Amino acid sequence: MTNDDDELWNAVKSSISPIKKKNRIIPLSKPVKVTVLSESELLNRVAFQQSSYKPHLSTQKEDTSKFKKKYLQARIDLHGMTCAQAEQKLQHFFAKASCLGNQTVLVITGKGRAPEGSIQYNDDYALGTLRNFTMQWLNRNPHWVVSYAQASNKDGGLGAFYVHVRRQK
Repeated sequence: MTNDDDELWNAVKSSISPIKKKNRIIPLSKPVKVTVLSESELLNRVAFQQSSYKPHLSTQKEDTSKFKKKYLQARIDLHGMTCAQAEQKLQHFFAKASCLGNQTVLVITGKGRAPEGSIQYNDDYALGTLRNFTMQWLNRNPHWVVSYAQASNKDGGLGAFYVHVRRQK
C-alpha cells in the first residue's frame, strides 16, 4: 500500500463505530426445531390443501394442436393398473408435478382391449376402461388440471393424454 492508501484506510477506520448491543445478533439459548417431511407426508399435506379447491375452477378438453409447442416435463404410465390404483397414482403424480412447477405432463393409459367379437376402435373412440376412467378423473380434478387433450400418435395417440397442470399459489 502507498502512503495515500494508508491515509485513506486510517480515515475510514476512524469513521466507523462498533455495533450497538441492541442491534447485535444474539444466538438463541434453545435450538430451533426443524421438521423434515418425507415425500409422502408432503404429498398428503398438499392433497389435503387441494381438497378445498375453489368451485369456479374447471377443466377444459382442448385440441391436441394447443399442446404441440410445449414440451413434456413429466410422464406417468398407468398400464396394467386397476382404476383404484390409477386414482391413487394420479393424485400423487399431480400433487408432485404441481409442487415442482411442471406445466405439461403426459398421462399414458393405453387404448384398452375390445371384447372378443366386437368392433375394434377407430380414431374417435377407444374402449379402454382405464382410459375412460382417467378422462373422468381429469374432469373431476380442476384444482390440478387446467386442460387436457388426446396425445399425438408419436406420444401414444388414443392411449395417452397431454395435460396442463394448474400452478400452485
